[in-house]
Amino acid sequence: MRRLLLAALLATCTAAPLAPVGAAPIAMQALTSLTFAFTVGALQVTALNDGEGQFPNDGKILAPKERVATLLAGAGLPTDDFVLTVSALLVHDGTRTILIDAGYGRNGPPATGNLVKALAEAGIAPGKITDIVISHPHGDHVGGLFGADGKPVFANAKLHMAAAAWEAMKAAPGAAAMTAALAPRFVPFPSNGAIAPGVRAVGIAGHTPGHSGVDIASRGQHLLYVGDTFHHYVVSVGGADLDMAFDADGPTAKASRKALLARAADQHLRLYVPHFPFPGLGTIRRDGDSYAWVPEVAPGFP
Repeated sequence: MRRLLLAALLATCTAAPLAPVGAAPIAMQALTSLTFAFTVGALQVTALNDGEGQFPNDGKILAPKERVATLLAGAGLPTDDFVLTVSALLVHDGTRTILIDAGYGRNGPPATGNLVKALAEAGIAPGKITDIVISHPHGDHVGGLFGADGKPVFANAKLHMAAAAWEAMKAAPGAAAMTAALAPRFVPFPSNGAIAPGVRAVGIAGHTPGHSGVDIASRGQHLLYVGDTFHHYVVSVGGADLDMAFDADGPTAKASRKALLARAADQHLRLYVPHFPFPGLGTIRRDGDSYAWVPEVAPGFP
C-alpha cells in the first residue's frame, strides 16, 4: 500500500493533478504573501509559499478523525477540516543559491504551484538556482521541478537527494521520464552528510525511504528544515502518535516525530516546517504532557 501511494504521488508529476489519496481539497485560502526573508548567521534565507489547501477531516489523511477533531477544537479551530500549507526554502551564501524542495508545480490544488512566482518576488530567476535539495520525492515536493511543457524548470541546478529516496523514485510506476530527465544532474547525499558548506542532510526516518531534514548553519546559528516529519501545526505536534496516511513506515515515523519534538523543545531548536502556516518558522515548547508550536512570525505574514 505504501509503495502504491508513493507511485501515485510521483505519477502526478507527469500526469493528473495531485491531491492526497481519498481527500480532494474542499476549499482554498487566499495567500497574503509568497515570501518571507530572514537570516541564519551570514546566510540569507527566504521562505517561499507554494500554496495551501483545506482538506476534510475524514480520517483519510490524519487519523483517527475523532482525535483530530478533539485537538482542533482545543485550539479553537474548525473540526470538520484542516489547512495544510506547502512551502519551500531558499538559501543564498553569496556563491550558491540553494532551493530546498520544489512544491506542487502544476499538479496541485488550484491555489498552489506558486513557487516560480515566489522566486520572482524574491528576485531570483529559475536559471539562477545552483542546487536543489529534495527532502523526499512526494508530489508536493518534486512536482515543481517540471513546467507545463514537461521540461525541467531549474535547468542549471544540481539535484541533491538521498540515495534511498532516488531509488524509490526511480522504481515508482510513471516516474521513468521524470527521473531520466533529472539523472544527469543527480548528486546523492548520505544520511547526515554534507550537501554544501553550511547545509547538511539530517536523516529523519519513517515518512519515506531516505526522508531527510536539512540543517542550515552559519556563525553558530542553526535552522532545521524538517521535511514531512510534521504536517499540521496543532495535530502533528499535540498528537504525534496519530496516524499519517502518507507515512511509509508509520511506527518509525511516529517515533521520529516524538523524538524530534522532545529534542526541539529541550534544545530550543529553530525549525522550518513546510506544511505549517506560512512562513513555517518557529520553535516547539512543552505544553504539559504534550507540545505546542510557537511561530516566530504570525501566520498570514505580513
